Amino acid sequence: GGILAVWSAAPDPAFRKRLYDTGLTVIEWNVRSRPNNKGAHHVIWFAQKS
Repeated sequence: GGILAVWSAAPDPAFRKRLYDTGLTVIEWNVRSRPNNKGAHHVIWFAQKS
């Protein structure tokens, strides 16, 4: 199996729920766009078939 990764500039709880509702295991990472905790906030979802 593979892993789906999706980037977003903002959180989207409804998107995470849609992934989960399809039977995927979902991990949500909140990251900064630059090193040393600088820059804009971003979200990356990782999803894999359970």
